[in-house]
Formats: sequence, C-alpha cells, structure tokens
Amino acid sequence: MDPAEIEFLAERDTVKIVPNFTSNILYLLEGDVGPFNAGLTLEVPIWLATDLRQRQKCRVLQPDWMVIDLLQDTKEKEKEVALFTELPNRQMFVTANLILDVASSDISKADEIKTIIKGKRCSKLRNITNYPPLNI
Repeated sequence: MDPAEIEFLAERDTVKIVPNFTSNILYLLEGDVGPFNAGLTLEVPIWLATDLRQRQKCRVLQPDWMVIDLLQDTKEKEKEVALFTELPNRQMFVTANLILDVASSDISKADEIKTIIKGKRCSKLRNITNYPPLNI
C-alpha cells in the first residue's frame, strides 16, 4: 500500500467535533452525518472534520487515545519488548498527523504529542532492519 492509500483509509475513521454552525443531515455514500447543531458534539469522519476545521466551521475534540500519559505508557512498553506492542489506535501515526496538521490549536499539549508520536518507533524500526532474515 502506498502512503496515499493509507491516508485515505485513515480518513474514514471518526473523530468528535463541535460545530459552530447548524445544518441538516449530510447524506453521504458511507452513511449519514448530522444533523449539525452549533455547540453540540458530533462524530464525523476525519476527512470531514479536517475540511470543516480548515474552514473554521468546527473545533476538533481530542481523541481519547491522544493523551500524553497513554502515549508515554505505550512508548515505555515498546522499549521493554523486542517486538512491537499494540497501539492505542490502529492507525495512530496517520490519524494523529491528519488531526494535528489542521487542528493543533484544539489539542492540548500538541507539540509534546507530536514529539512522542514521531519518535515512537523510529529506533525500533532501525534495530529490526539489523536483524537477520527469518528462515521460514
């Protein structure tokens, strides 16, 4: 899979937003979204959340898994084992980049989160490439 396909799949995941407008239901191919009521939380696909945020039509709420403590714990567990550990979100890296690119002002401690996520698996990937190939 190329990076564009991975990003496309990640954009289908949902995130909560708080719209600052009122509108009827949007009838989309993959399901209906809405109605939009100003000030009331709503779950939408990430592609829609990023589009609305870029047009300053909403505020993106921080996902439950995107908190410093949970990311730090995951990072520490990753250091303890030779293989990869389970992530708090299956597409965490792509999803975080999509959200933080357009809504970093909506996310508390966004800079720290970026730092943790960016360096999370880089060293392990470098180490794994030094392992001898598996004989299967």
